[in-house]
Amino acid sequence: MKKTLFAFSAFFATLTSTAFAYYEELADLKYRANRGETDALVALGECYERGDGVPADQAVALSYYLVAFKKDKSNEDLQARIAALGGTRFLSETGAAVPSGKTYVVDLGNGTKLELAEIPAGMFFMGSREDFLDEKQVRVKISELFFLGKTEITQAQWSAAFEKNPSFFKKASLPVECVTWHEAMAFCEKLTARERRAGRLPKGMKFSLPTEEQWEYACRAGTQTRFCSGETENDLSRVAWWKENSGETTHAPAQKEPNAWGLYDMHGNVWEWCANFARRGGGWNGTAKDCRAADSYRIVPVTRSRGIGFRVALVKDE
Repeated sequence: MKKTLFAFSAFFATLTSTAFAYYEELADLKYRANRGETDALVALGECYERGDGVPADQAVALSYYLVAFKKDKSNEDLQARIAALGGTRFLSETGAAVPSGKTYVVDLGNGTKLELAEIPAGMFFMGSREDFLDEKQVRVKISELFFLGKTEITQAQWSAAFEKNPSFFKKASLPVECVTWHEAMAFCEKLTARERRAGRLPKGMKFSLPTEEQWEYACRAGTQTRFCSGETENDLSRVAWWKENSGETTHAPAQKEPNAWGLYDMHGNVWEWCANFARRGGGWNGTAKDCRAADSYRIVPVTRSRGIGFRVALVKDE
């Protein structure tokens, strides 16, 4: 009996050790996939496709394959895997698609223009793989292409619609701030009415604030890292004015590197209002945690702060 118990204990210890090693390997795969490593993305897709250590979920497997395909579009094996899971139709709708590069330009008068970049329809993982309870990661599909301002609205652009400039840091080239959600939406509505009267606005479209889903999708531009530029604070500083480099003030847009879809200052400079009463992106006074692509902070729409501005989206009028 003692021999049997000893043998069972040894077997259980071996089994436990093997399981621990396997889950440690799985955690490493998820970490590497979060950094955008193609082989890890494919390996995780295989795990979900087979139900190997994780619940079998072909939709999740397909999502990992699609993100990997974006990084290696010549990979025929990946194309075959995607086709086998019925995902061929998504290849032109996801981060795997390269934006057309089309822009929409609005002439605001007096030499001031507003330029928006086309953002393709697609799927992405919204939220964070980090341990923040309010940021559980979910798969989101952006069904319609839209356009998003390449930069945050400047005071010069704001003045084309309103006489009063509410900004604390006053200069035409700086982002407008100290605007409430209601005022940002009023700017969008005024711009929509003006362009419709002039017959320039595409049928069925309007200017608005982006939704949180649209904002994060555009900010990530196909990435799954903390920032569109990578994981570290040095990566953040390449694309953002934030607490460590801003000098406690805002800066003229487009001085830092753009993300992969040609959008500037999606991290830092000023927080940006979204349509659903949230501010996104961090600001000149924000920490690195504040500036993450996944960071979301809901506030009341009458909030007025020298750290909050906005950028405009051109979206389907539903």
